[in-house]
Amino acid sequence: MKQGGCSRWLEEAGKRQASWQLVFVLATTVAMIPFLIGCASSPMVGSSPSLVDQPRLEVTPSSVNFSSAIVGVQTSQTLKLSNTGEAALTVTGVIASGAGLSINGFSGSTLLSPGTSSTLTVNFTPKATGTFTGSVSVLTNTPSVTAALPVSGDVANANLAISVGPSSLSFGTVTAGKTASQNVKLTNTGNTDVTVSSIKVSGTGFSVTGWSSAVQLEPSQSTTVDVQFDPKNSGNYTGSLIVVSDASDSSVAVPLSGVVASASQVISVGPSSLSFGTVTAGKTISQNVTLTNTGNTDVTVSSVKVSGTGFSLSGWSSPVQLAASQSIAVNVQFDPKASGSYSGSLMVASDASDSSVAVPLSGAVAPAAAAPSAAHSVALAWDASSSAVSGYNVYRGGASNGPFTKLNGALVADLKFTDTSVTAGTTYYYVTTAVDSSGVESVYSNTAPAVVP
Repeated sequence: MKQGGCSRWLEEAGKRQASWQLVFVLATTVAMIPFLIGCASSPMVGSSPSLVDQPRLEVTPSSVNFSSAIVGVQTSQTLKLSNTGEAALTVTGVIASGAGLSINGFSGSTLLSPGTSSTLTVNFTPKATGTFTGSVSVLTNTPSVTAALPVSGDVANANLAISVGPSSLSFGTVTAGKTASQNVKLTNTGNTDVTVSSIKVSGTGFSVTGWSSAVQLEPSQSTTVDVQFDPKNSGNYTGSLIVVSDASDSSVAVPLSGVVASASQVISVGPSSLSFGTVTAGKTISQNVTLTNTGNTDVTVSSVKVSGTGFSLSGWSSPVQLAASQSIAVNVQFDPKASGSYSGSLMVASDASDSSVAVPLSGAVAPAAAAPSAAHSVALAWDASSSAVSGYNVYRGGASNGPFTKLNGALVADLKFTDTSVTAGTTYYYVTTAVDSSGVESVYSNTAPAVVP
């Protein structure tokens, strides 16, 4: 006898009956004999328990919903067909039921080996508004392995709407030759795509930049358009921005306006004059002059110069361009070397209407005070008054007839006084007075000259 069968051990208890099947073949006779394994035995009579692997179909998602669908607008969802069984499976058909439903990506027959998957697309192009119900059925070569998915949706009419903001555009007053720009925002406020086919402007001095061709906007999507105002001459200007699209309001106009003032190049220089007062020889004093563009367009300061002995500029390099309302400070220094009165000018040259502005400069220098000579002094002495006195005052002058200046602070009780604040080569004249207990002061005494060598 020759063994011509096979044997199989099923490891997963509960899925299939645990048994050994021995088939012995002799000529054309088949004999079934009982076999014992574990704690169970059964006679294998007729057909043995099925050991054939089965396919299993899984479809994800398990339902399809087309929310916020639009009449006439196609939307799509993807289905994934997976074989999660242990035997091969052939998908033989996919049927979509319901007005506007269709299948894309299924070739007519798809083989799914165990553990593999395939995808297809369910398309929905609604025909009418309202609540939609339908289904998608998946058929296979195994009649017991199929799938049916419910399809639902809410369908509304298409609303093609676009908003353009702001509703008008004013550029205010600008200077001739200057370019001003502002943005206009286009927004799809409907529930389906809107195509903006063209944007145009009318009116002298107005133009659009950054726009080249049609733009499609999805719902809630926005885009901006840059509108420029570039007038060449003074005056009042008006125009329009025209937005053309396939929205319900197919043409939207935005009024444009602007005023152009003549260019005014004016520069102010302040203060109008600069005085440094009286300073000491050898000392440097500085003050600022401010240049301000008081016109409405740029001014170029080509040079700033000073004239006059003792005057100079610090930290200036030219040329300098000042925008409207812009200022710059110029530092002027006064650094005289000798005593005397000084005058000069600060000259500002620019392309303003007043192309040359002069600022007068002035200052004086006093000679340095000579320090008192400690090597010289004048000793004074006088006779006592014939009356009772509390003390004496000492006076000095530059001439014999005065005027005289008192030298002492408190009354001098002695009959002598030393003047130490004298200068060599100078002649001084001295007088004294007597003061009684009531504070009454006498007339000057006779004058006593003193020559300091």
